[in-house]
Amino acid sequence: IVLAPAENILKAYLNVMRESESELLRKVAHLFKVNSKNVVEYDYKQASKILGVNAFDNQDGVNPLDIMRDMAYTATCLIKDIFSVKEESSWKAQSEKLAAISAGRSKSKMGFEDFFKIAIQLVSKKNISAEVYVHTDKRIKGEKDVTETYSYLNSKDNNFASTIGEVNAMRERFAEPSVLSD
Repeated sequence: IVLAPAENILKAYLNVMRESESELLRKVAHLFKVNSKNVVEYDYKQASKILGVNAFDNQDGVNPLDIMRDMAYTATCLIKDIFSVKEESSWKAQSEKLAAISAGRSKSKMGFEDFFKIAIQLVSKKNISAEVYVHTDKRIKGEKDVTETYSYLNSKDNNFASTIGEVNAMRERFAEPSVLSD
């Protein structure tokens, strides 16, 4: 995620924004570009021409050019937020910074759901694994609580399962002996 090029981050962001701004992005998504300073820009005059509006038009109180400006600003903040993770000195600091960004505590103010939708587009599918723990406390007579753990390891494309096994074996090899005895 943190090694993704700015253009890929922009593309992933625009894909997520298609959920709410599909009509606008269908017409003008190709105008968004990332400059050498990692700032997202767009051709204002070309956008105005394509959309048939100017800066002073307010149909229904919303100007599409304002939406484009906000999207460019948020995309720029997101790119700078993700790039700032690389500047941290340790993996722990990088993890904490990435967690803060994903929680919306950064300049982009991206919420977890939208950030996750962007992040998932930036990783290779062979690097994806997941474990989900679900527990329900129904408190309804006659209905059982549900407790399930679902694991997904893409073993076809990666060696994650064997790597975890090797790490666990190494940890057990150097672990302190058990204090329990017969």
